[in-house]
Amino acid sequence: MDTTPMTHQEPVSVQQYLQLEERTEGKHEYLAGQVVAMGGASAHHCLIAGALFAILLPHARSKGCQLFIAAMKVRIDHEGDSWFYYPDLVLSCDPADRDPAYTAHPCLLV
Repeated sequence: MDTTPMTHQEPVSVQQYLQLEERTEGKHEYLAGQVVAMGGASAHHCLIAGALFAILLPHARSKGCQLFIAAMKVRIDHEGDSWFYYPDLVLSCDPADRDPAYTAHPCLLV
C-alpha cells in the first residue's frame, strides 16, 4: 500500500480521488477538485464516537440500516461539484445507497 500523502495543486477528478484514496494510508477529503489530508482525533473524540456507535448500532440493524464509524465517506453533489467527507458516524437507511466506497443518501451524520 502506498503511504505517500496526497497533495495536489491541480484539480483532481472524482474518479482519480476515489482511486488514490484506495491506495493511500490515512484519509483525505475531496472538496470540489481539491484533495485535503485529514488530521487525527483525540482519545476523547474516539471514545465519544465509539459510545454513540454502540448505542445506535442495535437500533440501526433492527431497521435494516447501515451504521458506519469513521471510515465511510459521504458524497455530496451540488451544482456540478462534488465533495467527500469522513464523518465520525454515518447512518444510511436507503436500500439503494450501497456503494462500497461512499454513501450518498445518509439520514444521520455525526
